[in-house]
Amino acid sequence: MSTFYEELKTLREQQGIDLAEIHNRTKIGLSFLKALEAGQFDVLPLPYIRLFLKAYVKEIGGNPEEVITKLEQYLDKKNGKTPEPKPITDLLDSEPELSKTITPSTPTNTRANLIKGSVLLLIFIFSIIIIRKITLDPTEQLGGRTITLGHDIITQHQLLENYTSLSTQTKILNIKPPFSIKITCKQPIGFQVRQDTLALESVRLITGDQKTFSFDKQLNLLLNHFQGVYIYLNGENLNFIKSHPFPVSLSVTENPQRLTIRQYTPIL
Repeated sequence: MSTFYEELKTLREQQGIDLAEIHNRTKIGLSFLKALEAGQFDVLPLPYIRLFLKAYVKEIGGNPEEVITKLEQYLDKKNGKTPEPKPITDLLDSEPELSKTITPSTPTNTRANLIKGSVLLLIFIFSIIIIRKITLDPTEQLGGRTITLGHDIITQHQLLENYTSLSTQTKILNIKPPFSIKITCKQPIGFQVRQDTLALESVRLITGDQKTFSFDKQLNLLLNHFQGVYIYLNGENLNFIKSHPFPVSLSVTENPQRLTIRQYTPIL
């Protein structure tokens, strides 16, 4: 019988999600993600393992709370712990003894309690920061520059300031207008689009969403990444566009009939 972490790896692979995609979205190091899938839960303190595991499970569509329960059971079994509920009579009998152990408050005890409370508060605050970083932060600092992730919108100004062109791909088209572009996604994505003479539009899609744009002469797209994204031009899947964790621009023109794809990479 496979362990719960092996089942998680199988679930991820069945959905065609690469660890690199999870790394780019959650910012959890690849080495830690590989450790989670290998059951190496001693690479970090347990609170961080729980946080990272929850974020990982959320990305692959699992149940975080159920997996955390399985983690606790696995660790208890591994450490030879078999906790049993304490009988009610024992709890009742222990109450008088509890009162005997209470010691009078002294300045020394008060200082020690304040120090313990301060440490616990700092740990709590740090945990909140880690959780927000894993689940909410749509940007990442790279070489002093802000790199857009998640479903945040990237502008032309940000593109020119933070990225440089990596590759350009051009394809001659042989289709008749009107044109249509359909975008579907397995991951949240943000992009800007301009159709013919219409105003520039900013769009955010969450997992499972789709959006279709119709045009006659020209369409320009600027996507903040191209992972788990599928684009159809007049019903044809443009599956030759490679997965890319950074911005991708796509331009379709009617005269000449041409499709141009540019991939960008951060300026280091």
